[in-house]
Amino acid sequence: NILYRIELYTRKWGINMIQFLSNCHDSKTVTLAEENNFGFKDIRITLEKKISKNVINLKKKQNISFRVATLSDYKFLKSIIENSYLDSRYYFDYYFSVQKTKNFYYGWLKKGIQGKFDDICYIICHKKIPIGFCTCRINYKNSKTTGSIGLFGISQKFRDKGYSKLLLSYVEEQLLILKKKKISVVTQGRNYVAIRTYNNFGFSIKKTELWYHKWIESNLKK
Repeated sequence: NILYRIELYTRKWGINMIQFLSNCHDSKTVTLAEENNFGFKDIRITLEKKISKNVINLKKKQNISFRVATLSDYKFLKSIIENSYLDSRYYFDYYFSVQKTKNFYYGWLKKGIQGKFDDICYIICHKKIPIGFCTCRINYKNSKTTGSIGLFGISQKFRDKGYSKLLLSYVEEQLLILKKKKISVVTQGRNYVAIRTYNNFGFSIKKTELWYHKWIESNLKK
């Protein structure tokens, strides 16, 4: 019944692509998706941790500072995306060009800075130059006790040197000030580095889901 309604809707509105997020534990749903030309693209991992009250004791390295990003920081932060998110499901779908995928993340970052998608963008600076960022959804307008990370990136030059942990500590500190009790993040199942980083920082896996894409060839040709 659902597949029938989807077909009617996509035909009516000329939809080119459907994204489907499946419960990985539901074998019937997975089988139904595969039998109806939904192509598997990614494993979606949701991680979560309780915010520690001890995070206020954040130790900062020399020449390192933190602040909220502004649009004047965008050009510095945009350059970080050039070598980031290469494990994204969009890079594993040949219908999306590399440039279009990069533009998607450029737009997400800019909206995060402007508070138009994610609510805020925190940055870490080395000698006052931005070297990393973390966009967050704070849920200002409701009483949710969980804040969530949207995009997270560290400049390639500064990776594997402890700066990810410093930025995560700062973000956690800010969420604690805002009276949030938990912090969550979503990453790709193939992104071992991110999963290891979050695990080492105290995050644990809360949920695993499967991403599928289906392209409507008849609509693409119109």
